[in-house]
Amino acid sequence: MNQVLLMGRLAEQFRTDESGLRTVMKLEIVRDDDNSVNSEACIIPVMLWRGLGDILQEKSQVGDVFAVKGSISVTNDRLMIIAERVSTIKENKA
Repeated sequence: MNQVLLMGRLAEQFRTDESGLRTVMKLEIVRDDDNSVNSEACIIPVMLWRGLGDILQEKSQVGDVFAVKGSISVTNDRLMIIAERVSTIKENKA
């Protein structure tokens, strides 16, 4: 089984390939160490197919939080998540 669930912030603007069929969003995922004193951020590329990429690109901005369900793909030693489902997460600003 190849499934992954991620939650993170949009790190930069979406990028659509030359064919217009695929859009890549980059999520910043913060990883805490065991004692939660230090944290490290990594950027994970997430590939979206045409319709989903177009919709999210129009309604999103850098810093928005997303939850992604998808599968892991590794090509030429590059990791990418192929999105099946993407949800925006609204933050409570108190």
